[in-house]
Order: sequence, then C-alpha cells, then structure tokens
Amino acid sequence: MPSRVSVFLVGLLVALPVFTGCSDDEDSDVAAGADPEASSSTESGTPTVDPGPPDTTVSVVLKEWSIAPSKTVVNAGVVRFIADNSGTETHELVLLKDGKEIGEVEGLQKNHVESMSIRLEKGNYELACLIVEKENGKTEDHYSLGMHTKFEVK
Repeated sequence: MPSRVSVFLVGLLVALPVFTGCSDDEDSDVAAGADPEASSSTESGTPTVDPGPPDTTVSVVLKEWSIAPSKTVVNAGVVRFIADNSGTETHELVLLKDGKEIGEVEGLQKNHVESMSIRLEKGNYELACLIVEKENGKTEDHYSLGMHTKFEVK
C-alpha cells in the first residue's frame, strides 16, 4: 500500500505540466514571432490570432508627451510594434484606424518594453496614448497633451 507521501509526489508530478503550461511567462508576447527581449513582466497587448512572423518591425518610444515611431510608413503585412516607455508615467500604445482601436499595449509602466504584432492592410492609421487620469484634481489627457502621431500602411 503506497504511503501518503508517495501518492502526493505522484500527484504533483502528474500536475506539474499543467501548472507550468499555465504560468505567466515573462517572455510571452501578443503574437508569435515577437522578440523575447521586447516583452516585460506583464502581457497586456490585445490578444489576436497569430498573424505570423513580422514583415516589418517598428520601435515606438513613448514619453511625456510624445510618441516617436522609428518608421511612419510601412508596407502592408504583419507589423510588430515594440513599445518602449521611456517616460516617468504609465502609458499605452494604441493603434487606431478611422478612430477605432484595432490593437493596443496597455498599462505600460515606466522603463518597460512590450510588443504586439498585427496584420495591417493599406490605409491611414494613428498611434496614440489614450490614458485619461486625474492628478492633483486636474484631468490629464495624454492624447490632448500630444501623445499621438500619424502612421501609414502602403
């Protein structure tokens, strides 16, 4: 007859793959094919079906009160955005088309980097931070303070 310790250890060994499969992997990303170094301790991009490997990578530096992409014009296809919050406040990178959100990396803490990959068709887009918060009794609207820029897909 097996001891309680043996039964416990066997149960633990059986359950271990389940627990590790559900772990919060620090190298996880919004879509496959992303650079593991371009992630942070939280995954907060908009979950999407795997768009495939990126055709283009765009680094985007966010800080008070600007959004500076490494490219403002790219070809249609899978675009990987690497959002780097160099500011002192929490920011987000939102991709807009015709005023509608189509992808985002939200809650990006200062000094963190995360990425998202998304398949984009030709058209005009906008990269923005849409955070609106109250600070010292005043409303701070990151978009109104200048955190947005045009982005074109050819």
